[in-house]
Amino acid sequence: ISTGSPNVTVAIIGSGVDLDHPDLKDNRKEGYNAQDGKWETKGGNVSDISGLGTELAGLAAAIGNNGEGISGVGWNLSHRPIRSRNADAIRAATRAADAGDKVVLVGDASALQSQASAAQWRDVATYIKRKGGLLVMPAGDTHAKLDWGDRDKDDIIVVGAVRGEDGQLSDESAYGRTVDVVAPGVTLFTTKLNGTYGSVSGTAYSAALAAGLLGLIWSANANLTPDEAGGILKESCKDIGDKGVDDMFGHGMIHALRALQLATNRPMSSFTTTSTTTMVPVCPAGQFLDAASSIGRACSDCMPGTYAASMGSSGCAPCGEGSFSEAGANECASCTRFLMTPNLAQSGCLVAAEVSLIVLCVLFSALVYIFLSRISVVFEAKSGRDGGSALRSFKLIGRPFHIEDTRLQEVDESGKLCRRLLVELAEPHCLRASARGSYSVEISGTGHREMDKRRHFRGRVVNSRAQVLELLDESDRPIDQEWITSSGTVRLSAASMLVCHGRTPALVPLAFLVFLLAGFFVIVYPQTSPGFWYHHLGAAAVVVALPSAMCALTRRPSGRLALALAAYSKRLWESNPKPMPTARGADRAVKLCKILDFLKFFYPFIQNRNMYYVESNILSRLTARARLSYAEVVGASRAEWFVSHYWGMAVCETCDALEKHAKAFCQSGMNWRDTAYWICTLSNNQYKLKEEVGETWSESSFYLALRSGCLRGTCMVLDERALPLTRSWCLFEVLQTILLMGQPSTWVSDFATFEGLVLCSSSGVLNSDHANAGDDVALGIAQRLQTLSLQDAKASVPADKEMIDRLVVQEVGGLAQADAKLASSLSVALNLEEEATEEPAATTTSMRPSDAVVLTHSQARACGGVARPAAIANPATRPVIVAKDPDS
Repeated sequence: ISTGSPNVTVAIIGSGVDLDHPDLKDNRKEGYNAQDGKWETKGGNVSDISGLGTELAGLAAAIGNNGEGISGVGWNLSHRPIRSRNADAIRAATRAADAGDKVVLVGDASALQSQASAAQWRDVATYIKRKGGLLVMPAGDTHAKLDWGDRDKDDIIVVGAVRGEDGQLSDESAYGRTVDVVAPGVTLFTTKLNGTYGSVSGTAYSAALAAGLLGLIWSANANLTPDEAGGILKESCKDIGDKGVDDMFGHGMIHALRALQLATNRPMSSFTTTSTTTMVPVCPAGQFLDAASSIGRACSDCMPGTYAASMGSSGCAPCGEGSFSEAGANECASCTRFLMTPNLAQSGCLVAAEVSLIVLCVLFSALVYIFLSRISVVFEAKSGRDGGSALRSFKLIGRPFHIEDTRLQEVDESGKLCRRLLVELAEPHCLRASARGSYSVEISGTGHREMDKRRHFRGRVVNSRAQVLELLDESDRPIDQEWITSSGTVRLSAASMLVCHGRTPALVPLAFLVFLLAGFFVIVYPQTSPGFWYHHLGAAAVVVALPSAMCALTRRPSGRLALALAAYSKRLWESNPKPMPTARGADRAVKLCKILDFLKFFYPFIQNRNMYYVESNILSRLTARARLSYAEVVGASRAEWFVSHYWGMAVCETCDALEKHAKAFCQSGMNWRDTAYWICTLSNNQYKLKEEVGETWSESSFYLALRSGCLRGTCMVLDERALPLTRSWCLFEVLQTILLMGQPSTWVSDFATFEGLVLCSSSGVLNSDHANAGDDVALGIAQRLQTLSLQDAKASVPADKEMIDRLVVQEVGGLAQADAKLASSLSVALNLEEEATEEPAATTTSMRPSDAVVLTHSQARACGGVARPAAIANPATRPVIVAKDPDS
């Protein structure tokens, strides 16, 4: 009735098309590249990138009666290749409709798997119908039930897949009320890339058959409207499954003869048949007629190493010597790559025995090399002698060295005291001191701002066995900065790795071992062919050599701090296996017993170091797993005291001060170790600092803790130099405490007595009725009061200082007013400590003037009065002399 008309075009939206395929090239129309938005004549590339488009085009419109391969459903139809990604498919479909194509086939089998996507495609189908065409889409290969839309109310022709032999729904095909019709979709023979042919399965190919049939319908009757053509396609279907339209097969399986009879108003043929003749299939090239098939006489693929050159073969022939084939091949091929040969089964290519021999030699050499290098290092460590620089060099290649610790060392060089920065590594670095001087190194991940910012340094070997390098700047000058860290890595440059072991280049012994083993195998196995020894030996080499090499190159060293962190982290997670986030503010305090336990455990690493070191090297690594504050990880408590401290002070001094403070203010019947402190380092989540600081002061964790109403007061930790009085945050926290003391007591705190600001140091408490500190800190405060200035105070983050200065102006009226309020309050605090000190007994000890502390009247007044000089010093050991002359 019809084989299709060239005037009817089927647009194939997919991966493009094989431009030179003999069954497709002569009926192809100009293609379009939806990704670039270009027609073929404008530079759009429509060559097939995956093969799908070529396969769909062959089923719908492969040329017939040309002595080539196959025939499509409509072998005289025109087809238009449109190369598109899934994201561009809608634009591609509308462009095909604009070009006048009667049938638009979308090859993406996943396009209708969501309701949102189906809704978009329904709109596109309506647009195409208005242009005079129809949209055909596959149901999908998910075996899911599709209920998006209605088969007889939308404008999409959705096609499912059935098995050709028994008309049963394929195992992969989707179904449901969205599906209009079904078509064969299992083992369909079609065109493939590079002018070849092969079998395919899937609903996309069923849709291609339906698209070709629609093209035939329009070829038989060009006057049909889209609704009429679609109606003929559905009405002509063979009813399978439940009688009538059902959700498994829709209207049924498409039937080309009956559809064309309806389109041309001819009498329709009957679907019934009385024939019992068994159809014997004609197998394509690459397959043979298999009488032992489970479904009867059927076609099966040729096994690897065999081929069937023509259609209708009853068996497959073996490939000749030196060639191979994959399953389902219609010819054998030769291994074209250099030094490749067919494997024993002739199913593929592998590296020739000669190349395998070389690879084996390299692998075994690497294994011996690693073994000797390990033996050398152990020998050197035990005997104190050099085990051979060349044999140790393999350890260096591509491997970073982990930093165990850094320290600043003072050395006497030609009568001049110099400082130099030393880096201790967590494992032997295998480097030797050399006349070449220093090596280029790269340092990263230390957590120290300056070191990570610079990154590139020079390194000089100080002690090979002690694993110590001296760090230099890029001009080979010593670094005298106290950059303290126990984190990060040191990596040598590639050039340094080859020269840092003295005279013998690092790769010479490896090359020697390669040639030695290669010669050994050539002598022992001069006539060996592929098949036995090198397969087994190669497997052994890969199993043994590669893991050994990877272990040597990637094994992370276990330094002292790393082991301590792992042990303490295990303790934390056992005691608090599921740390939970806690609201910002006073509920994130830490009991003193937990702080002291932390200090005791890590004291060998902390010693006299400050909080900057502790946070970046210990706390950040303990909290990294949970990404919470340390208080939340260790188990948070409700705060009793707010702690104002400076990160630059020694952590041990801070903890000593808190211990003295807790003992002094411990309430009756309570354990001083259970006192809970809110400390910014421990209570703030360092992974969410922006949230902790807040957009405004009232949103910050500091404010929420201070104004929580549950605090007994603020504990300010000071040292002999009173350094916290030079920091913006510390002064601001003190100022906020002073302002808080002016509020009604019932609002300020739940406790009966709000202690306000309490000054303490490692020697004890300075003010209040519990004063028990020495005089050095009080003297340091007195000296700081002379230069106390919020304007000159510093902060680690410049933006924080700007915010603090702005808030001070808003709350107090100006920085000068704040300075006066701070100085006055601190003076009062010193005076309280003076009153709590007993009047010292008179002494007749003879002292020199140089032993006394001499203050002017203004200095004495700043210290809170001169009635009892014990506020400044102990008169028995170091009296205070106040000059009578104000100018002296």
